[in-house]
Amino acid sequence: GGRAALEEAETETELRRLALKRAVSTSTQPAGVGGGIVGGGGDLSERLPSTPLSTGKARGGYGTGGTGTATEDSEGGEARLARFRPSFYPHAPETRFDSLEANRWAETELLDALRLESFEGFYNLAMILLAFSLLYISVRNVTARGLQLDIADFGCPPVLRDLRTAALIVAANAVLALTIFCVHRAHVAGVIRLQTLGVMYGVCQALMLVITVTALYLLTMSPVFAMGCLVVMMILMLKSHSYAATNYALYQQRKREEAEVGEDGDAEDDDDVDETDGGSAASASEAKGRKKKGGKSGKAGKGGKGKGGGKKGGDAKRTVRVRTSRSSYPNNIRLGNFLYFLAAPTLVYEPRYPRSPRIRWMYVAKKSGELLLALAVQWFLVAQFMLPVLQGANTSGYVVVDLMKLAMPSFLVWMLGFYSLFHCQLNITAELLRFSDRRFFDEWWNATTIESFWRRWNIGVHEFCLRHIYVESMHYARASKKAAIFSTFLLSAVLHELLFSVAFKTFRPWFFIGMLMQIPLSTVSRQCRGRRRGNLLVWWSLFAGQPLLEMLYFREWYEGHEGFLCVP
Repeated sequence: GGRAALEEAETETELRRLALKRAVSTSTQPAGVGGGIVGGGGDLSERLPSTPLSTGKARGGYGTGGTGTATEDSEGGEARLARFRPSFYPHAPETRFDSLEANRWAETELLDALRLESFEGFYNLAMILLAFSLLYISVRNVTARGLQLDIADFGCPPVLRDLRTAALIVAANAVLALTIFCVHRAHVAGVIRLQTLGVMYGVCQALMLVITVTALYLLTMSPVFAMGCLVVMMILMLKSHSYAATNYALYQQRKREEAEVGEDGDAEDDDDVDETDGGSAASASEAKGRKKKGGKSGKAGKGGKGKGGGKKGGDAKRTVRVRTSRSSYPNNIRLGNFLYFLAAPTLVYEPRYPRSPRIRWMYVAKKSGELLLALAVQWFLVAQFMLPVLQGANTSGYVVVDLMKLAMPSFLVWMLGFYSLFHCQLNITAELLRFSDRRFFDEWWNATTIESFWRRWNIGVHEFCLRHIYVESMHYARASKKAAIFSTFLLSAVLHELLFSVAFKTFRPWFFIGMLMQIPLSTVSRQCRGRRRGNLLVWWSLFAGQPLLEMLYFREWYEGHEGFLCVP
């Protein structure tokens, strides 16, 4: 490689020497005859490689050429250059751009230029510096304070006690969710009325909330397990509401179809094949074809001209098909369908979901390994960096300094938590259930407004709020768009506050206030929509908000308790 570069340099030097000789011989000619140094059409521009000096206006106006009239500098520039430097030296001085101010980046910022492939090396350097800095900080902390991880905490008696209590709370919530299914099944069978179904549904939802919150508040339990119980309770409550609301809408739609059938003629079942229950997509499409065919025959019968239509003006019964497949109401009210929905990684109920053809066990093993590694790193960061500051053992006495100590580890824990839950955990569950709708999050890291971040970072919750709060409040309650948006945001704030207040046994509305502060912040971020400063504002709100909330809740917890995982 070095020899080839040397030969190339020697060749370029020879070409420039010949060009300089020609320039010296033609420098006395009138402008435009011999072409000049930078002017139009001379031998120099043909023999030399294209440079900013030889292209003139083509590189943003730098240089003096391009008009065919050679100036004094352009006529004798190369000739004088030959007299002041050895001709065999390569890399003659010429008009060139600064690498950060070239024409293609002239109207952009430096941070925009760093996104180009020309600066890929800086990206690699930034990743190396980030990894080295984190490793250095970790090694320095362990060397100075010792390893704070204590594996014995996972086997202490209070942890086993909390596991048993959490299992009982989760089982109680699961029984109540199954009760909601049984109530729907009884309504479909005609045992109870719709009003009774609504009352029993409301009672079951209230019992989920009351039993879980009361048990966690009265019993001694680590915030880790308490938060897990609350998350399971919220998931079951949201799923149960989606199941009830969706089936109620399907029930209303079924009633309208039956009313239309009653006006047009007798109903005939169209037993489609449910792809979710083992049927194929082809079978489902064939069933749709039969439905369309049946609709055409019904229209023909209405005019008395179709097959089997009978005599003209006769009293032959007309047939209108009503979809009654296994995935349509009320045939979807089955235990298997309900249990699949409870296990599926979604909060929005559908009678059937798209399914993948098989389970990729190597994919499950890979994501399981990533999940365990992410959880281990999270616990290391919490025990080594965060808990000493939150407990007060490594506090500086200044709130701002403590927030700075917590900012980096808490943000890394949040990022790893997102990766372990939304990417690893949900994908493992979806793969085992052959659930092929894997859009659990969108590109929230590119969000330039607060609203777009909340829409993208948790697609499951966003779809639930969109359907069952935003749309249903406008459809059933006739609420305005602004009222529907505020209701959605209010419910999210209440659930987040409930999660932290109950888990840490401290009823302080810090999280609720923080969520409400997102409203004016979102107004500010709208002014930066689509711009880098908007994305920086989103990242800064996440980076600064995490340690502040942690300090408010953890300091309150440690005033009355000694441990975090192992709580006596």
